[in-house]
Amino acid sequence: MLLNTMAKVLSACVAEYLTHAAKTHGILLSNHFRSRPGHTTMDSLHYIAKFIKDAWRRKEVVSALLINIKSTFPSIVLDQLVHDMRNRGVPRQYTDWIAHKVSGHQTKLKFNGYESEVIPLSKGLDQGCPLSGIAFQFYISDLVDIRRTDEGKDAVAFMDDTLFLAQGKLLVETNNKVKEMMTRNGSGLDWSYTHRCKFEIDKFRVMGLTRRRESDPSRELKTRPLQRRPIFLRGVNVPAIASHKFLGVMLGQELRWKEHCQYAMQKGVKWVTQYCRLTKAMKGVSTKYIRWFFMSVAIPRMMYTAELFLIPGSGVSKGSKGFISRLAKIQRQATLHITGVM
Repeated sequence: MLLNTMAKVLSACVAEYLTHAAKTHGILLSNHFRSRPGHTTMDSLHYIAKFIKDAWRRKEVVSALLINIKSTFPSIVLDQLVHDMRNRGVPRQYTDWIAHKVSGHQTKLKFNGYESEVIPLSKGLDQGCPLSGIAFQFYISDLVDIRRTDEGKDAVAFMDDTLFLAQGKLLVETNNKVKEMMTRNGSGLDWSYTHRCKFEIDKFRVMGLTRRRESDPSRELKTRPLQRRPIFLRGVNVPAIASHKFLGVMLGQELRWKEHCQYAMQKGVKWVTQYCRLTKAMKGVSTKYIRWFFMSVAIPRMMYTAELFLIPGSGVSKGSKGFISRLAKIQRQATLHITGVM
């Protein structure tokens, strides 16, 4: 849906005020990212990595529950949004303006020559509106506020991408903690009911984050990674996984970034292969533009979150030396395509 230009300007002004108020008065939680300065994707990933490694330094393990929320923006209920914003201290003149802006929306369905009657929309925020991002942060704040840091429980959200974290001595203990964050009074399931946002529990995943190992009964004097166990929510089996893509990064259960390095390599090879089709000797794209493509598209895609997975070498570890060598091969192949040499 195309938005009225003047409405977008006014929405941007209100969003700017809410962003400033959130920073000045601390009315939004620090563990909820996006739509605010200093709350980028990288900030959220560093927050997660720090939580995990701090627990490891204390000889503890971490469980992470990856949550999937269905149809986030279309599911927002206006009355509940206004209630949440007022609870966080947003002045009434702003909530009244937002209520007036969002209410009264209508739509029609058109397909194969058929046009429906006018259908009133009872809930939902405009996709692409400058105000939607910061408004949704107020809407989901109660879910993120489920954390109990004194009990080793935390939560991280980047809009609707939400992660529950728990630390403890054993994976059984931490699994129970993340499950409790969903099931106790005032938990995630209660938030889903009051805010009418449906959880897709069959898409939930749990990950045990630790580098501990145990003896392997099938191989004498050998060890294996600790056995990870699933959890059950409302009778649904939430499987334990070894790696998962979160905010464009492949998180592994041992946080060694091997999965993401492989994922980054695949992206690099894909883009260099695509460039090869453009670098024809007689009719291809000029060297200058191919270089721009490589610098502006391929490198940012490969090196996204490089400060996380590119680990410098030390006296006890080679770091990411092997991966850097493979990156050099991609760089060489791209250089051959750009310059047209054999």
